[in-house]
Amino acid sequence: MSELGLLPNKSKPHDLGYLTADTVDIAIEIDLTERALVRPRAAAEPGALEIIHPPEPLAAGWVQKPERWTLYMRGYVEPLAEWDFDPRPVT
Repeated sequence: MSELGLLPNKSKPHDLGYLTADTVDIAIEIDLTERALVRPRAAAEPGALEIIHPPEPLAAGWVQKPERWTLYMRGYVEPLAEWDFDPRPVT
């Protein structure tokens, strides 16, 4: 998103709050857009609209392949959760 560097300076894009000497609470604000297609809904009352959210384009060089995810909590040896994720479209 190259437009992030062009945001006007009228608002703070981030906010820091020091909690302790070792921890910080941080909030980051990012203006995002979402692609949506809007068209009249077929066989519906006048003025009814249909909103379609097309899939996001893949980044250059990205390969969709199945992945195995494991979630650990710091200080614990055993995983909290494990799951398989397959981002490929179901056909």
